[in-house]
Amino acid sequence: MAKRLWIFVSCCLFLPLSTVLAEDSAISVPKIENAAAEWKNFDAPFWDNACKLANFKIPCSYGKPDSPREATEINIAHDGKNLYIRFTAFDEKVSAATAKPLCNYKEFRPLGDMGKMLLTGSWRKIIFEFDCNGNKYDSKDLDKDWNSYWKLRARKTDKSWQAVMMIPFESIDFNPADPKAKLKGFFGREYSHGAKEPEESSFNGGVLTQNFYEMAIE
Repeated sequence: MAKRLWIFVSCCLFLPLSTVLAEDSAISVPKIENAAAEWKNFDAPFWDNACKLANFKIPCSYGKPDSPREATEINIAHDGKNLYIRFTAFDEKVSAATAKPLCNYKEFRPLGDMGKMLLTGSWRKIIFEFDCNGNKYDSKDLDKDWNSYWKLRARKTDKSWQAVMMIPFESIDFNPADPKAKLKGFFGREYSHGAKEPEESSFNGGVLTQNFYEMAIE
């Protein structure tokens, strides 16, 4: 099996949509009261008011072009109880995006065209992964039996595949009311289309353990 470079990228900063998050800067996630009622709607208006991340690059390009084949966009918000995320993987040939058929009764580590996230803070590292068909996986320090009780939906459009998700703060041991509580996050994407070595992109070309971003929960 070919080596896989596991790379994660940060969450997004609440800035004007044309603004790019500078490396090593803190991020700010806005509170949106009606998020719980609308997060399952991929096109809900509240997503436009969430923070946005779109500057994905190929990490460790070593002088080669670092622009990925396709763009990626992430939107994030919270309501004081849960973290809400919309992941958009643009793809001009979305019909070629590959993943295992959706399995609703069992979790497994996704392969193929997928997204990934790492959350960390005063507790251990928590991994969330999902693919273009809606399969999902979570683990805490590689404990695959751990369950965050997160929820996820996925769909394909004409020029992208998307996932929307809800992650309870309680399940990841984060209390937004505690001023001492810290939350850091990264997001990444794998563009596969059946290739043995998928193209990995990450926000600002960030690499795990080097480019963590603290998330300010407003």
